[in-house]
Amino acid sequence: MKEVTVEELRERPEALIEALDEGEPVSITRDGKAIGTANPIIRRVEHGLRYPFRDIKISPLSKPLTIDPVDMLREDRDHDPLGKKFRS
Repeated sequence: MKEVTVEELRERPEALIEALDEGEPVSITRDGKAIGTANPIIRRVEHGLRYPFRDIKISPLSKPLTIDPVDMLREDRDHDPLGKKFRS
């Protein structure tokens, strides 16, 4: 996070705007103590929202499932962690 003093902000406010345009949050300080934070607004970019994991590629399953996922969820829902059946 970039830090800007109140004095720097008065002399050159465009530095704050430039940092926010680049998507960087800015801490505003006076006498070495933080008094506020300016955060950029998340904007839509070419590949969707800015998100740290947007470049991860999800690959298909290596093996086909042998059971329907809905049936797996139903079975899990109907049993408690000790294996006792809640419903019949």
